[in-house]
Amino acid sequence: MRRTAELDAAHGRVAAALFACDGHPALAVLLRGNAFTGRTAALAHDLPAALARLWVLYSAADRALHDGAAIGLDVDGLPAAGTGSLPASRVAAADLVHDLDRRAAGLVRCLDRVEAAWAAVAGRLAGAEEALARAGRLAVELGAEPPGPLRAAVAEARRRDLADPVAAAPDGGLSPEAAERLDRVDALAAVTVAALEDLARFRDGYPDRAAALAAAVDRLGTAETGTARAFAVARAKIVAPGLPTPPRVAPVLRARLRQVGALARRRQWPRAVIDFAAVQEAVSAAQRRADGLHEAAAGLLHRRDELRGRLEAYRMKAAAAGLAEDDGLAEDHERALRLLYTAPCDLRASTRAVHTYRLALAGRLEERR
Repeated sequence: MRRTAELDAAHGRVAAALFACDGHPALAVLLRGNAFTGRTAALAHDLPAALARLWVLYSAADRALHDGAAIGLDVDGLPAAGTGSLPASRVAAADLVHDLDRRAAGLVRCLDRVEAAWAAVAGRLAGAEEALARAGRLAVELGAEPPGPLRAAVAEARRRDLADPVAAAPDGGLSPEAAERLDRVDALAAVTVAALEDLARFRDGYPDRAAALAAAVDRLGTAETGTARAFAVARAKIVAPGLPTPPRVAPVLRARLRQVGALARRRQWPRAVIDFAAVQEAVSAAQRRADGLHEAAAGLLHRRDELRGRLEAYRMKAAAAGLAEDDGLAEDHERALRLLYTAPCDLRASTRAVHTYRLALAGRLEERR
């Protein structure tokens, strides 16, 4: 009775295992007709054939269990009955059932390993494939180049790892080499999508960006006008001020911004973002230059006014010391005063004259002490 129960249990396990193999996800993968390579290609060839073989043997063992007859097997280990060949060997139905129990369990374990390997590689590659699809859509929307490098990297990963997942993930986990390759694909996917998403954000925010830059160009135009006025005043009031030609780049930059707008209307966003950044940088540089030149022009007048103030301070110091009637000091003061209040003012000569007056006053004060 115990032997019969064990045989019935084994018979049931074989049936369950074979049905499980028939519906196993890994078998569906292997039968898809994918161009597998390496170890996976060998399993795609061997496992379906092994399963079909087990079903044939199981059917023969099932029939033989009812009449207790031994099963004749041909040279390939398959039932000889109905083939016209003489049996090369015979096996008891019970023994065949126990053998099938072991072999069916092994087949299930093998399919489990294939499923785990496929899931490890396909799951890891899924993110890069989604990124490739998104990058392709964004490239079309934005008028950008197709994501060729990412497409090539994903295709290479499919060819090397997804075509032979059993080698890429032999224990259900990615091998170090496969993990490193897929890391590189993920990194490229992230960079590619991020660049296109940045471009999409630029497109979405372009109206506000363009308005802000146009306002900056207007401010630059105002600044350049103010610089030109400051230059005119400095040239009228200062001898040889050494100032360059006043800059007038705002009209040019305004025209370049209109060209960027034309690119945007044609949805040529990769070129638009580059040209927009160039105009933006040019506006900033021109604003700094206009501000600096305005300050330089104003600085010349400030220097003249500073010299006037110092001369007056020295004169008051001389008067307080009772030297207001000193002919030599009066002559030096008159020379400096004339230079500082003559338009245009010679700053170099005025500086020397004020310095001469200061030294002469210091000398007189020293003599008195």
